[in-house]
Amino acid sequence: MAPTVSAAGVLTGTCSRCNAQTSVALPKLSTTDYNYTITKAATCTAAGTGRYTWKTTTYGTFYFDVTIPKTAHNYQTAVTPPTCTAQGYTTHTCAVCGDSYKDSYTDALGHAWDNGVVTKPATETEPGIKLYTCTRCGATRTETIPVIGHVHNYTETVVAPTCTAQGYTLHTCSCGDSYKDSYTAALGHSFGAWTTVTSATCTASGTETRTCTRCGQQESRAIPALGHAESDWIIDRNPSCTASGYKHTECTRCGVTVNTAIIAAVGHKESGWITDKAATCTASGTRHTECTVCGATIQTGVITALGHAWDAGVITKPATETETGIKTFTCTRCGETKTEVIPKLDGKVNPFVDVPEGKYYYNPVLWAYYHQPYQITGGTDATHFSPNKTCTREQVVSFLYAAYDKPEHHMTTNPFTDVKAGKYYYNAVMWAVENKITGGATETTFGIGKPCTREQVVTFLWKAAGAPAPKSTANPFTDVKAGKYYYNAVLWAVENGITGGATETTFGVGKPCTRAQVVTFLYKAVGEG
Repeated sequence: MAPTVSAAGVLTGTCSRCNAQTSVALPKLSTTDYNYTITKAATCTAAGTGRYTWKTTTYGTFYFDVTIPKTAHNYQTAVTPPTCTAQGYTTHTCAVCGDSYKDSYTDALGHAWDNGVVTKPATETEPGIKLYTCTRCGATRTETIPVIGHVHNYTETVVAPTCTAQGYTLHTCSCGDSYKDSYTAALGHSFGAWTTVTSATCTASGTETRTCTRCGQQESRAIPALGHAESDWIIDRNPSCTASGYKHTECTRCGVTVNTAIIAAVGHKESGWITDKAATCTASGTRHTECTVCGATIQTGVITALGHAWDAGVITKPATETETGIKTFTCTRCGETKTEVIPKLDGKVNPFVDVPEGKYYYNPVLWAYYHQPYQITGGTDATHFSPNKTCTREQVVSFLYAAYDKPEHHMTTNPFTDVKAGKYYYNAVMWAVENKITGGATETTFGIGKPCTREQVVTFLWKAAGAPAPKSTANPFTDVKAGKYYYNAVLWAVENGITGGATETTFGVGKPCTRAQVVTFLYKAVGEG
């Protein structure tokens, strides 16, 4: 039972598998549970269709269609004024469908003759001619001027106007001379009401006529075919998860089928991922999704091994000038440990008050400071390294250039307007571009002064190392997407212990790299770490 504006309805559904039935209350149409759309606009001569759609938490989406009555003609009027010889009238034309008719007829005005001009004077032996001109339309008529001495004896005959012809007075002399005057306008037709001759049907047009009450002339016109009065959709078979259903509409006047349509299969309603076997640090897990309606398995998937979540590490044996030290790292998930050798100091003195022993970057900073044959970097002043200061693009390629012992380059053309000859980073930039370690920020600028991000730094290191393919495709980071320029570089860096993530599940793409982080990456990639 369909709902109305004032009463609720009921939707009854039957399971196509077990024939079980269930009913859903359909709220009144005046509620806001429905979304109403027009699926077929009404026209002047044909009804349209509107659709009410709503959702239930139990049975999904339902809809039903309603008929939108055809609209009235939108007639625009144009007045044609009468002329001396023709009626005036008003034309009504529908701006939507073009249908038109005429009414409001006004009589023809009749000629407005002037006083006339003698174009040929009469004589005693020949008649003359007098020319009259209509002051409205310019039409002319002539009148005979009798010969001098002859007196006309005119008889007047009044001719009444008809629907289509003017009336006038005819003056006829016994000598045969005649003329007309006192014109009156044609009456115009006086039509009665339209009478149906043949009624229109759904598919065929009809006809109607009307008759002039004065002269009996008839007019006829077509009555447009009514068009089918389409019913709402009638469900012939409901769809299931995997099988489609079908439906049709009928004409409420003649009963013919108007439309048929396939109802798409509902499709599986997929659950969220269900874990079958949880992933560990070193072993992948499995998972699947199910259809919440029929229980079929829809997807299966692998849960990537989590990888070890190493802590910041603890120095279990400090390095001395004669012996290496040991730093022990523990996985915060599974408790597995790994160790890292801390190089012996070899008499190297730490000049920086902001690089305390025990920090992850302690040995990388001293390595960079004492690197031979070229120092990779000094401090920001004599006693400060500024470990948390952001590194720029030109600083990173300069560090990398020195770490590789400043190899020669053969670039003779500088494509960048912001890279000036003589600057400390000039040769480093030319070498990096020549060896495709990096390009510019744009076609004409390198990006001097721009912060260098974590993914950019590991990409520089990876390309400088020959862009080796990572041994594993396991990716623990949600912000490192396959196909990105840095994807393989990040997997390679993590696989080789050069860096981990900013968190357990994110690499920190877009985060600026600090001086301490850059020299640590270099130390682990190409140094003594």
